[in-house]
This record gives sequence, C-alpha cells and structure tokens, in this order.
Amino acid sequence: MPRKYTKKPAQNRFMAKVFVPNDPDACWEWKAAKRNDGYGQFSLNRKPIGAHIVSYQFFCGEISKGMCVCHKCDNRSCVNPKHLFLGTHKENMADMVRKKRQSDRKGSKNSRAILKEDDILKIRKLFETKLTQTEIGKMFGVSYEVIGMIKRGRNWSHVQ
Repeated sequence: MPRKYTKKPAQNRFMAKVFVPNDPDACWEWKAAKRNDGYGQFSLNRKPIGAHIVSYQFFCGEISKGMCVCHKCDNRSCVNPKHLFLGTHKENMADMVRKKRQSDRKGSKNSRAILKEDDILKIRKLFETKLTQTEIGKMFGVSYEVIGMIKRGRNWSHVQ
C-alpha cells in the first residue's frame, strides 16, 4: 500500500533546511539544494518543487491554477511566507519591471550576440542595394532569417 502524504513530517523536513533569523521579518534563507537560477528546491512526494512554493503551501495555503508564488523581497532563496504573495505571470513580470530587476541585455550587451550596433547600421544601408537577405547574412555571418528580422524591425529596433 502506498505511503500517504502527511503535512507535518514534510514540514519538519522542510524547516530543517531553512535558516530562520531572530528577526521574524527578515528573509528565511534556504540552506539546501538550489536550482541554477538561485531558487531553493525541495522534494515533495518525490517530485522537485521550488522551496518558495512549498513554503507558501505549508504556511499560507493552496495555490490556484495559473498563479505564481512571487517574492516581495526579491531574494530567490527566501522562503519566509511573509515575503511571498500570489500573482499571475503577467503581474510577476510587471513587478519585475517596476523594481528594475529585468536584464538590460539588448544588442551587443547580450553575450550571445554575433552582431554589433555598427553592423546593424551597415546592414540597414545594404537594404537599399540589390543584395538579398542571404547575401547580406553571409557577409555578417548570420542567417537570412536574422537579416529579415532586422529589416522588419523585430530585432535590434533599439538601434537608430
């Protein structure tokens, strides 16, 4: 017969992996396994789940479908239920923008970028010639699709 899930032993196991400081309003730091993105990870019913999500479930209640567990404190390893709130993905992204936590890695600031801002200006001048997107792409070591996205303003639109 399969073992039935009970909240208390799992909650005790969870709290054994948390550093709770004397200040109840401070972040509760996750001390155990973390994902590459810095969020704590906990195994519940033999499935890995975000530690902040488990904390919310243990201390605040169920999470409705389509909702995310968000951080007020912006500390990914924090599991203090006072610092957690529910929001949609859209609300979480708006919170990120409002707090200026989004990455500003446009153009050559993006580590995977092949082109530079000067290249974009040269490519735009080449649109006035009879060269094809494939030919322009070969000149700069990128595909014709990349050139097409530049032409349509889908990529590198920040370059004037």
